[in-house]
Amino acid sequence: DQTWCNKAMTAKGVLGLSFGIEERDLYSEYLSNHYHFPTKLYDCFIEPEKSPPIAGTAPNAEGSCQGVGGHCYETAYESFRVCLGPEADEIDGRTYSTLATALEGRGPLSTHVKIDVEGSEWTVLENLIASDEDQAKIRTLDMEIHFGFQAASETSNRGKSERERLIREISIIEGLNRKFAVTGSTLEVYRQGWFPEKDCPEQQCHEPVVHLAGGFSPQMFAVSFVNREIGRAS
Repeated sequence: DQTWCNKAMTAKGVLGLSFGIEERDLYSEYLSNHYHFPTKLYDCFIEPEKSPPIAGTAPNAEGSCQGVGGHCYETAYESFRVCLGPEADEIDGRTYSTLATALEGRGPLSTHVKIDVEGSEWTVLENLIASDEDQAKIRTLDMEIHFGFQAASETSNRGKSERERLIREISIIEGLNRKFAVTGSTLEVYRQGWFPEKDCPEQQCHEPVVHLAGGFSPQMFAVSFVNREIGRAS
């Protein structure tokens, strides 16, 4: 679900941050095994017994991962039972921390970031686009977008109508365009697999909260960004 911008992957001394890894995180494994970047993994929902990286039992900088069928990291990783949120907090017994905290002390264009946090991304992204300093630290940003999701950490959405929430979320995505350029998304693949004339006569097809004029819904999709400064460097 990522588009790798090769020009962005050649720097030394960079770090990968992956928020929302579930049982296995192919994003951080690829950073570790293909580009040999150290990574930090965050997830407060998945139980450690279901996720070797969160449990700390996945092979960690122990040698080549070639031929290893399961979880494996050639370059060192650290894992944290912490979720990404707009502020440091504890919600329903789960610990949340901020993107700004994870980026603290990082230099310009020093960090690759992946966010897949099931709707908890909106205020996090809103805070990010308000901080030129934090945006400048990020080389690439890969994330799954969830329009209209109601996450426990998204207190800014409480009391808003569905229309108000969607307008806010769309404006946040548009705000990323100032510092980041899109390198790819899964929208093309999803659109190729969308056959309402075949699917909907056989089952109930609800109206999505956000859709294009023809009915196709971009409610949830993955998108990859690269910091525009990397393009300017050429």
